[in-house]
Amino acid sequence: MTTDTLWSGSEAVRKWRGGEVRTICYFILAMYVIWGCIALGLVQPLILIMIGANIASFIFAFTGIHVIVANRRILPKEVRAPVWREAVVIAYSVFNGLFFLATMAKTLHLL
Repeated sequence: MTTDTLWSGSEAVRKWRGGEVRTICYFILAMYVIWGCIALGLVQPLILIMIGANIASFIFAFTGIHVIVANRRILPKEVRAPVWREAVVIAYSVFNGLFFLATMAKTLHLL
């Protein structure tokens, strides 16, 4: 998902290394592996699961909005998703965004 977001959203990323998407995919995979190895040595696995779930909520909220914006900019009107599907994607993004914010507020003792 990260590769697709970067690839579709940035011309500079598409030009990097001759427009080879595998390079970006392997680079991002290597970064995840390196971070995973570091993270396993830092905290307990349950904490990692909770952090991962919260990061996923943020990413899903961001990605839903990215899909709507990209589809409206790139796709011709004839092949765009119907309005009700865009509304579902927006609702999905709002839900994940609120879930992320509520969890962060609770974690930071703001609620």
